[in-house]
Amino acid sequence: MPEVTAAPVSHPPIAALRPQEAGYTLVALIALMTLLALFAMAAAPSIVQQAQREREKEAIFRGEEVA
Repeated sequence: MPEVTAAPVSHPPIAALRPQEAGYTLVALIALMTLLALFAMAAAPSIVQQAQREREKEAIFRGEEVA
């Protein structure tokens, strides 16, 4: 049986396919990262407060153990 080889297929770059849309993916990615950073900043104070309360509970527990 003869060996069949396929010619390599070359794909044009994506920017060449849609030059009018170049850069929109990067803008969307930056916007998404900005939103995630804002949500993280909004959640940070409550996380810090929760950690402080856990430390206070631990201190009270240890104090009661000693007393």
